[in-house]
Amino acid sequence: MKTAIVFLALIAGVYTLTQTIILRGILYCNSELADNVLVELRERDTFEPDDTLSTNRSNYYGFFQLTGSQFEVFRIQPYLRVIHKCDVKDKYACHRHSDYAIPSYKYAVYEWKDAKPFTTDHGTYSFGLIDLNERKSRGFSRFFSDDRITHDKEICNY
Repeated sequence: MKTAIVFLALIAGVYTLTQTIILRGILYCNSELADNVLVELRERDTFEPDDTLSTNRSNYYGFFQLTGSQFEVFRIQPYLRVIHKCDVKDKYACHRHSDYAIPSYKYAVYEWKDAKPFTTDHGTYSFGLIDLNERKSRGFSRFFSDDRITHDKEICNY
């Protein structure tokens, strides 16, 4: 049994890929550009806590860019988390976590473990404009909302 586990670990180490993704987008709230908003490139893990691959803040024009890499045997499951105060009850004690799906099968660059870092723009996913007022909705109204939103939660420190 131990031999099988060691063998699988060695195989996984040999076939591990560096998977890299670049995200870009512009954030706005209430028809105004959202500056200094925390954005995180995260990777969903099934059996352990999700990994944070990169963090940054949006600039004065609401623009952000993130680059992250992960060593994985299987395809990564990246998503964008935006931590903001747009459309919250109490701007002093509350904030929102809005998660947006990224189709990794289209935009992640896969490289062998020992490959040199890529320098091309291949692997860049552009979100375009992201309206932070949007929330994940259910029922009929979901047809009119941003279908990239996978999770939206308001958190208050009371």
